[in-house]
Amino acid sequence: MKTDLHSLMNLKPTPHRQEGAVLIVALVLLVVLTMLGVSAVESTKLETRMAASTREYNRAFQVAEASLLQALEKYFDNLDSIEFSELSLSLILTDNKGKILGKAYVKITKSATHSYTREDGENIRYYHYFIESTGFSQDDTKIALKVKLVEGMKIKGPAPNNVFIEEDLSASTTSSSGGGSGGLGLE
Repeated sequence: MKTDLHSLMNLKPTPHRQEGAVLIVALVLLVVLTMLGVSAVESTKLETRMAASTREYNRAFQVAEASLLQALEKYFDNLDSIEFSELSLSLILTDNKGKILGKAYVKITKSATHSYTREDGENIRYYHYFIESTGFSQDDTKIALKVKLVEGMKIKGPAPNNVFIEEDLSASTTSSSGGGSGGLGLE
């Protein structure tokens, strides 16, 4: 026992310069860990906002796409028989409980119509349309995220029989006045 007590009593004292070093190292380590924790919390907040924004964008896209498909389903069968230059409609998308998930505005514009006769004598008419669907992610369109989808469409349909009038036109080469080269003209 005497040796144990003797060995405890013979401890060397620490130098005066090293007495607070452990405290300073512990405080520096605590500050570094606190900064890492704050940075992780801020990063999590940013990622949460990014995920919410992506969710809102996807909702607006789905509302725009659903309204575009609904407009096509509603008007596609008789689109060529309706006389209009621009057709607008608004749609509201709700869930099963009636909660409004988003709004959409659809505009169908008839851009052109052209007809021609095929080699077999059949008259054909093509109807060209632009369909623009704007979807909003919320009921309040002022603060909602907005997605706009534009689609072009060409529908083939029968042409009326009285569209073409046959005329006898013959082509001949004539010289043009004004110093230009010869051109193809109609007589």
